[in-house]
Amino acid sequence: MFRLKIFILLCIYSFSIFAQSKEKCLFGDCKDGRGIFIDIHGNKLGGIFVNGKLEGVGEIEFKNNGKFSGVYKDPSYHGKSKFIDSDGKVVYGTEFTGGSCGDYGCETWHKFIPDSNVKCTFQGTFIDGKKTGNGRYTCNNGESFEGTYSNDLANGPGKLTYSDGTVWDGEFKNGHPVRK
Repeated sequence: MFRLKIFILLCIYSFSIFAQSKEKCLFGDCKDGRGIFIDIHGNKLGGIFVNGKLEGVGEIEFKNNGKFSGVYKDPSYHGKSKFIDSDGKVVYGTEFTGGSCGDYGCETWHKFIPDSNVKCTFQGTFIDGKKTGNGRYTCNNGESFEGTYSNDLANGPGKLTYSDGTVWDGEFKNGHPVRK
């Protein structure tokens, strides 16, 4: 009988260990202070935390090796930022307004055209910081795209309207129209 009780207690203890969240604070105060935190997706968040959320200047190292540094609020990206994708490509000057990883959000950026004031806004779903699912972007020069995203790029059916009014309605792969 004693062995049975020990066995049951060990089982309960083992299940409680495995049931614990994968979230954890690696360093500092991840509730109300400066710290480094691993979220449930395996992304590493560093900076100042308020009520357990990144607030102010901070950095995220995504599980896919991408990195984002900028200003966080409620826990979205806001303002000027720097993003390094998993291939090491650096994107400077991206301006986010309420883009929330894992939720429906919005991202605003300036097109990288020298001496250009073209500003674009994306509305759609983000998963692990990448555009995924149905989404739409529009630019103040008349360019727009509406369609399916995966891995942060247009992939699948979509409609691209260029600034001169030319329209491409068809399939996209890795962000580019598929010409047959």
